[in-house]
Amino acid sequence: MLNVVKATEMLEFIDTPKRWAVLEPLGRQFLQASPDDRKSLWRGQLLKLHLFQQVRDVLLRQPEQVVERDFVLETIIVRMPQENYETVFNTFIRWARFGSLFSYDETTELISLG
Repeated sequence: MLNVVKATEMLEFIDTPKRWAVLEPLGRQFLQASPDDRKSLWRGQLLKLHLFQQVRDVLLRQPEQVVERDFVLETIIVRMPQENYETVFNTFIRWARFGSLFSYDETTELISLG
């Protein structure tokens, strides 16, 4: 549960003053939005997070607009050395897919713009 609260706080959908979880206006907007609008809001919030910004910026500079899984793993390891990089990578991909920000091909291990 703590991970869910931390994630929604990171995305600015809730605030956690003291021991409460308070829904922010953006959180209310997200809950009331259509599925397509939810994806758009989610994508916008992801792009406020440095890891997502960095990967997108690198993708935009690549001629084929793809990067290898290892690039993102190395970025996670450097930026978050205390975290389990595989867990962070899997969360990164799930969040990016939900927001149609990035696509990931498990066979080729390539990440591309969604």
